[in-house]
This record gives sequence, structure tokens and C-alpha cells, in this order.
Amino acid sequence: MIYIKNLENEDYLNRYQINLKNRGADTASLDRVLELNKSRKEQTHLIDTKKNDQKKISESIGQKKKAGEDAHAEMEAVQAIKHEVKELEDRFEATKTELDDLLMHLPNLAHESVPVGASENDNRVERDHGTAPDFSFDPKSHYELAETLGIVDFERAAKVAGARFSFLMGAGAKLERAVGSFMLDLHTEMHGYREVIPPYIVNTESMLGTGQFPKFKEDVFHIKDFPYYLIPTAEAPMTNYYRGE
Repeated sequence: MIYIKNLENEDYLNRYQINLKNRGADTASLDRVLELNKSRKEQTHLIDTKKNDQKKISESIGQKKKAGEDAHAEMEAVQAIKHEVKELEDRFEATKTELDDLLMHLPNLAHESVPVGASENDNRVERDHGTAPDFSFDPKSHYELAETLGIVDFERAAKVAGARFSFLMGAGAKLERAVGSFMLDLHTEMHGYREVIPPYIVNTESMLGTGQFPKFKEDVFHIKDFPYYLIPTAEAPMTNYYRGE
């Protein structure tokens, strides 16, 4: 989430505007954010001013009553200000809600090293490793080889679940288990990591905390009638492990 305080800094704002244009993003949302932030500040000032007026009039009511004087006009004025403040606060909450939602949709700054381009053709190769093999035959794709070896079954997975799912069979299932164990053993025994099995379901705050929401809210699996969601990866629970501490 982009912090509004950053956008109030002229240098940061200029850099952010250029960054948005470089990535081909629409600047209309940013313009609306700046407009709402200005309105939010004006509303805050107006609410504070009205509340200060209310306080002064309330004090004068107390003084008049103490002196035995009629304070009816002042009491009516206080009630009118209370009503006005309530309307202003409702308007302020609506402004703040829209502002926060737009801020959560604004993209982060791209790193200055990222090349500017109109398509993937403008990307650059960062580094090469090894030499690509040159086969004397037409090589098969990994999924063709897997089906030939009988270690994956796409057809029955499509029947049971849907397209793009698979059954890993025999050595295929063993390979996945072995790769997972190898990765965990390597990093926990040699690189100082601690193994964790996190909850597979998290709350709304955790999805907001990782930036999954609001952008991907319609793409995750939601537990009906509860504010709980299936995690896309362990990122969602783990990056919220120390949230608020």
C-alpha cells in the first residue's frame, strides 16, 4: 500500500507519477487520491473548527446558567453545530474509505533498474547460466515425457477436478515428496531456517497485510459466511506472523 504521507512529498510524488507513466498505468486513480486527500484535510480542519465553536458556546451556556441568565439561543446553536458535525464526520468517513481503497490499489514503485518498455520485447537478459543444449532430435515437453513414463495422469484429473489438475503417480508422487523434503532439510540443517507449518486459512487482515487484497479478492477461495480465505501460498500467514507486534 502506498502511504499518503509519501505522496504529500513533492519529490516522491513527481517520481511516482513518472514511474506510473513508465509502466503504462492509468494516472486517473492517483489524481483522485490527491483530490480526496486534499478534501480529507479540509474536512478535518472544518470538523475541528466546528467542535471548537461548540466547546466555546457550551462554556458560555455554563456561565449564563451560573449567572441565572437565559441560554436558550446558545443551546439551540450547540444542537445545530452537533448536527452539522455529524454530517461532516459522515462525509469524512466516506472520503477516507474511498481514499484508503484507492491507495491499496495503487502499484508500488518499480525499481529504478527495471527497463522501460512497451512490451516483453523491451525486456533485457540479466544473466545467462550454462549453454542451452542442442538436440539432434525434436525434444518432447516435460508433460509428454511424464505421461509416457506413467508418473502423471492429466485425463483422470480433469474428470475428477478440472483442466490443469493432475494426479502424480508412483515415482511422480515420490519425486514431489523427495524434492520438498530435500529443500526443507537443506535449509533447516545448513542455512539456519526453522521449519513451520502455518494455517492454510487466514483472515481478511492477513490478506490485506500481504497485498493479496483488494486486488485479488475475487480470485481466492472464500469460506462462505466467514471472514476466512484459503491461502495462495505460505506468504500470507508467514508475513503476518509478527503483524502488530
